[in-house]
Amino acid sequence: MLKNAYENDKMKGHVYPDVKAVVERLSATIPIYTYSSEPVLAQKLLFSHSTDGDITPLLSGYFDNSIGFKFDSDSYRKIASEMGVPPESILFLTDSEREARAARAAGCEVRVVVRQGNEAPSDAAKQDFQLISSFNEILSLFNS
Repeated sequence: MLKNAYENDKMKGHVYPDVKAVVERLSATIPIYTYSSEPVLAQKLLFSHSTDGDITPLLSGYFDNSIGFKFDSDSYRKIASEMGVPPESILFLTDSEREARAARAAGCEVRVVVRQGNEAPSDAAKQDFQLISSFNEILSLFNS
């Protein structure tokens, strides 16, 4: 049913306006992966029928709960292993403080993304993590 809705243009995956341009720029030199509690098929549908068109060619791969739960630091270690890189080389972007803490515990670099309409970060998150409000803010990390 979900697949049918996307394929018949009855649904579009919401992508923030800054995402596609940044992912386009970065994917030319580094692999970009997604990690969601949604199944991989749902992620592929969302990104192939997004408000910015099909952005799946820009993505190197997808992870879901089959690798582990997003609040478990072992999940991020498994992702790093699947990607063939150390966790320290992964930049994980999230709007969830619990996910941020799990990723950091695994050794990942983390940015908490603050978007209008999402839950505001706690005082602890503001103190413990670098907050960004746009993907454009990560470009300088990659000399792009």
